[in-house]
Amino acid sequence: MKFPEILNVLIESVHNGILAINTEGIVTVCNKAARMMMGIDKSIEGQPVESIISNTQLLNVLKTGEPQYAEKFIYRNKTFLSNRTPIILNNQIVGAVAVFQDITDIEKISLELSTLQYLNRELNTIIDSIDDGVLVIDEKGKIVRVNKSFERVTGLNHQEYSNSSLQSLYEKGLLLYTPIASAALEKKEVITNLQIISTGKELIITAIPVTDEYGKINKVVTTARDITDLNKLKQELEQSQKLSELYRAQINQLSKKRFIKDNKIVTRNTKMLDILELSHRIAQTETTVLILGESGVGKELIAENIHNWSDRAKKGPLVEVNCSAIPKELLESEFFGYESGSFTGAKKDGKPGLFEIASEGSIFLDEIGDLPLEMQAKLLRVLETKQFLRLGGLKPKTINTRFIAATNQDLEDKVKNGLFREDLFYRLNVVPIVVPPLRERQDDIPILLAFFLNRFNQKYRYSKSFKSEVVSFLQKYHWPGNVRELKNIIERLVLISNQNVILKEDIPENILKSIESNEIKKKTYSLSGQYLKELKEELEIIILKEAMNEFTSMRKIAEELGLSHTAIIKKMRKYKLS
Repeated sequence: MKFPEILNVLIESVHNGILAINTEGIVTVCNKAARMMMGIDKSIEGQPVESIISNTQLLNVLKTGEPQYAEKFIYRNKTFLSNRTPIILNNQIVGAVAVFQDITDIEKISLELSTLQYLNRELNTIIDSIDDGVLVIDEKGKIVRVNKSFERVTGLNHQEYSNSSLQSLYEKGLLLYTPIASAALEKKEVITNLQIISTGKELIITAIPVTDEYGKINKVVTTARDITDLNKLKQELEQSQKLSELYRAQINQLSKKRFIKDNKIVTRNTKMLDILELSHRIAQTETTVLILGESGVGKELIAENIHNWSDRAKKGPLVEVNCSAIPKELLESEFFGYESGSFTGAKKDGKPGLFEIASEGSIFLDEIGDLPLEMQAKLLRVLETKQFLRLGGLKPKTINTRFIAATNQDLEDKVKNGLFREDLFYRLNVVPIVVPPLRERQDDIPILLAFFLNRFNQKYRYSKSFKSEVVSFLQKYHWPGNVRELKNIIERLVLISNQNVILKEDIPENILKSIESNEIKKKTYSLSGQYLKELKEELEIIILKEAMNEFTSMRKIAEELGLSHTAIIKKMRKYKLS
């Protein structure tokens, strides 16, 4: 076989594409590999190269005589890598040749690799920014990845994890329970449980096995959250929700009971809600009402509700009278009024009494128990006849007035002692409403604290709040002055506290002493019931603390106290000892 034939066979056999042109830019050689790569199914020898590949750099090589190496070009959406050199014969350029290969797939792989590297960096950044701790182990239990939050959450540094297995951490005493991730690896399922570490922290651990395409576990991803901080946040959140949502919840309850409009009472207590519902029903009638309860419980607010919820609110006023505040000698003129010239100093045109002013509306007789017997008889007559005479008057006045009375005294006892008319008592006591003291509605204390705090913040243009312990502390007070006392105390705290957060130290000393005295009484242990249980728990805490000071390991503590290792851990958790 002659040399030209051998050369032609050689050119056709190589896997790289070969394309050569002469000095006129006419294709002289295009081998089989070049045609396959370029998608050409026929011979192109004898054709101008630009009719095949527009703007080819091969013409520049022919013109300049400068070779080009590792140059990329795109042809029919494929990427090629080409070396181009001039063909020199007898020191003259007689043509140019390009040797190239298809790198389209390599380019795709390179792009995918670059994307994968970017995603990996992004994933690492995300993992490190997660607030929960993240720990990853391989199929052998060896730690392969720990994020920064895991070190923060556990309090253990990176060196303690490096080149370690979870089992070795347990054996070193850094983990007090068998590793949860190891259990997930063994059982091949997601496991969530409590893990205690040597720093005394309690962690909620979730271990998630990661499988390959064949179902084989090759990693276990573990997330950890410090529930010590979580519990603290939970308590603060619950307290905040109590202060901000209880009033709204109460409004919803009142709305369901159909008497929210114009309600004057802030409560979530079941007894008080029943009283409000009863008041709403009674308001739709004309019956006389007697409101009983200690001073400061809000009897006057119940009276306002009854009037506001009745049709009388549209026709006449609610006239409030404190029977104990009017001098005895002025009672009759205040209640019935007087005509002109009825006594020295009387007004020229006379004066209407409180009963007349309340006509078509309601009259609220507060502290009715302090009304003198003589006036009680006259009041009974008005209740039964709806008529009376002004002082110095001759013509009876007729009124259409609803009577609501209230007292903090035991009227039945006063009847027995002859201090209150029995017939008047029964005439007033048609529908008795007994308002419980605040000490019997402790669930109302947080909502009342929030309500009055908000009122006085608005009044004095402050933005003060309670520290959570203040609310809990004030709930222990017995509030002898009831809601009135609570309201006054809150106003005082808003005014005297030096900072925006009201602290326990701001509470008046008499209240602090009263609460502390009650707490001391509660600590007077008996030999039965809850007190014995509390005494036992306090003794356990003392013994555990002494053992912790004396011994360095919990296993030793358990051995000395004759308990199991698990029992000691449970008690440490119960009493929050570390």
